Amino acid sequence: METASSPPEWLVDVLERERKVLDCPGLVAGFIDVGNKPQIASVGIARVGSETPLQVTDAVHLGSCTKALTALLIGDAISAGQLRFSTTLGALSPVWKKSPWADRTIDDVLRHEAGLPENAKWWGLAGTGLDLTSQRRDVLITKWLTGSKRTTRGKYAYSNVGYVVLGSVIDTVYGMPYEDVVQLRIARPNFLQSIGFGNPPSVSGHRQAQQGYLPTTLDNPPVMNSAGRLHMSMGDWLQTASLHTDSSDFLSQYVRKQLQVSPVDGGYAGGWIVTKRSWAGGPALTHAGSNTFWFAIMWIAPNTGRTFAVVANAAGADVSNGLDRIIGAMILKAGSTSR
Repeated sequence: METASSPPEWLVDVLERERKVLDCPGLVAGFIDVGNKPQIASVGIARVGSETPLQVTDAVHLGSCTKALTALLIGDAISAGQLRFSTTLGALSPVWKKSPWADRTIDDVLRHEAGLPENAKWWGLAGTGLDLTSQRRDVLITKWLTGSKRTTRGKYAYSNVGYVVLGSVIDTVYGMPYEDVVQLRIARPNFLQSIGFGNPPSVSGHRQAQQGYLPTTLDNPPVMNSAGRLHMSMGDWLQTASLHTDSSDFLSQYVRKQLQVSPVDGGYAGGWIVTKRSWAGGPALTHAGSNTFWFAIMWIAPNTGRTFAVVANAAGADVSNGLDRIIGAMILKAGSTSR
């Protein structure tokens, strides 16, 4: 893994300004050109009530930005001939064969077009005492989805359930738990050292209260690992962007393009919203993630190999808007300094 260079002073200034506006505990942001070292800055503290600064090397919670890496693993299996975009869920599991969604394809699920509800009774599923592979397999059993809103196949409807299902697909085709596949295929020796699930070890998320932000260790249950519970350092997260560009041989070119193409601008593909931006020289991939105690955003320009990302250890509408401003500032400034 490439180490980060010294924090750019202008980026530190951008983060300090936004942290004061947001009254946010901590912010970390950075950008990278494929093949170069990431440039990262952090400001603020790791948790309210402590003077420990938030470091650029600290692991941070990615929330639903996890979905892009889950989609990568699906693409990896397709590139290896273990799976097809057209494979149906019913063909992969006897449990799913009896499901109302048995005829939905992997591509349907990747794009949130399978007609699956957004969420399940996650804590009830977690409370069964089953191991994680069994919990993911059982997420489509109707009792866990009772009361959840169902949607129409072919119509976009964001679904955490779908990406838990994809975690189960990964369990099945690799013959090992999703969590182990992430370590084997994404982290890999000498690539990512900080990857894990759930709350990061040295930084707290924060909930909003009347007296301000309060630290918390709350998170979604582990059954949601493949939909939104990854953590890693900003440097490692920026490095994963290379897996989504043509400079990497991680996926076949056909599979990579399939994961990055939407028939409509602003549509969803494989773990990304796909749009067009002039600074990206064509398509741009983006995703935001939050467990309501953290907020993360990444933008990738596959044609230029440039990536921007920012994370706050707090959440809320104001934080989301502030992170958008930080991304915009990095795009404007880095265009003239990073190449």
